[in-house]
Amino acid sequence: MTIAFRLAAVLAALLCADLSHAQTGSSSDGYPSRQVKVLLPFPPGGVVDVMGRLLAQKLSDRLG
Repeated sequence: MTIAFRLAAVLAALLCADLSHAQTGSSSDGYPSRQVKVLLPFPPGGVVDVMGRLLAQKLSDRLG
């Protein structure tokens, strides 16, 4: 795959992630009730790693 195609796929995933909303559970402390881990099947230091870290930071900001 080319870099442009990968970048387009990541950007599309980020746009779709913004449109989706999680349902609130029955717990009073909100969702998620525990840590969420993002696993990427690529070695650190690459483009996928950087994009994954950016995505994880955005998710952290939105989920608290």
